[in-house]
Amino acid sequence: MAILGPPPLSLENAVALAQLVVAAITVGTLVVAIFAFRFSRRQHIDALSNFEREYVAAINNFEKTLKVTYYAELDRMYFDLVAMRVGKPHLWGGPTKPAKPTKEQALEALEYEHYRFLVWNYLETVFDRCIVGKDGEPDDDLHRTWGPAFEFESRLHGKTIGAEHADCFKQDFRDYLAEER
Repeated sequence: MAILGPPPLSLENAVALAQLVVAAITVGTLVVAIFAFRFSRRQHIDALSNFEREYVAAINNFEKTLKVTYYAELDRMYFDLVAMRVGKPHLWGGPTKPAKPTKEQALEALEYEHYRFLVWNYLETVFDRCIVGKDGEPDDDLHRTWGPAFEFESRLHGKTIGAEHADCFKQDFRDYLAEER
């Protein structure tokens, strides 16, 4: 007995789906802009219609859900990074660097460099979500939670990104790392 699933998505259908998503986002943005204009003209929330009050509540719920999603995503990513260190002491700040490393030590050093790159990618995500936040404003709740992890990991793996990886990260992130914190 064959198990039926959704048919594979053709390129044409994928393009049509993407266009539909863009159109929905555009319409949603327009509705928010109209609502913001109408809301800015009101003096009190009491003057809003029931629909507008429900719309404000929906936007507030969406923002709260987004914050919980960000927290959960950062939490999962950090758990995965820390789990990778279990049983691998060379991932805790780098392996020793003897003058003539053995093959095992060379592999550990390479593994650490790859791990360090993953950590810096995670730290850039924390920077984007918490320190910069949406609209360039810091997210204080997320920063209170993830700021200490950011500082711990950046101390553990060096205060700066290695020159070999510098071009892989945004300039504002590199500037932030160069500042005294």
